[in-house]
Amino acid sequence: MISVNGEPSGKCQACSVNSNCLTCRGSATFCISCPSGFKLMSTTCIAIVHIGFALTFASSTAGSVAIEMKQFQSLLEEIRQTLSGIIGQGYQVFPHMVTFSSLASGSVIVKGNLGVPSNVSASKIYTGTQNIQSNAFIGPFSIVGSSYTASGFTPT
Repeated sequence: MISVNGEPSGKCQACSVNSNCLTCRGSATFCISCPSGFKLMSTTCIAIVHIGFALTFASSTAGSVAIEMKQFQSLLEEIRQTLSGIIGQGYQVFPHMVTFSSLASGSVIVKGNLGVPSNVSASKIYTGTQNIQSNAFIGPFSIVGSSYTASGFTPT
């Protein structure tokens, strides 16, 4: 519901086309329901068939944790596009299928999901994740570790 001067206007807010939301509340990306083929995880709609990932990044600079986290957050869209490009198979067309569920400092650890469009082989995407190499750079950060889990399918 859109608010005007703090009061409900009676009009619904459109959900973001990049959020996968069917309906949302409070913001265009705060999902409260999902379309067919997606499930609600917290306030994000993720594809039922997806590959969970955990990537560990290290910075090549010696900044404080707070500075590095801020710098890293500014690179999230670049990371989304880079992951989309590395994986291929439709992610260039559907970059919103790459969702992030958490960021943790130390080495920056990013967890999320790669949704698999219905017209793409989930096993091929899973195999493609193995092409994400350690020491690949995104901005001043290099990937120093990665893990992947299949959900909704069995890799072949």
